[in-house]
Amino acid sequence: MCLVHCLTYAISCALIQTPSILALSIGRMLSGFSGATFSSAFESWLVTSANELALSARDLSTIFGRASLVNSVIAAFAGVASDALVDRSKSFATPYIASGLLLLLGWVFIASVWSENYG
Repeated sequence: MCLVHCLTYAISCALIQTPSILALSIGRMLSGFSGATFSSAFESWLVTSANELALSARDLSTIFGRASLVNSVIAAFAGVASDALVDRSKSFATPYIASGLLLLLGWVFIASVWSENYG
């Protein structure tokens, strides 16, 4: 599901570039789907992997706490970076292009390094 998240969100970022109302609508639907799966897919993967590695509930809680903190810092950094991209390119679409490229890199990383959890 993590791979699906990266792919659908990258497609939604690409569809921002089109002037078609149908393509933009599909992009927004994909974006909504991706946003809904963001936390649940990655958290499900983490819990399953933690169980396979026999990590304690305390360790898993620590991981989730640190992940939340890192997510907040990255979100702030992404906002500053997005603003810089808009200033440099004079286009509000540029952060979406950058996001789509990073999502595709994430897809490659996940596909090559992570083991997939089923069920």
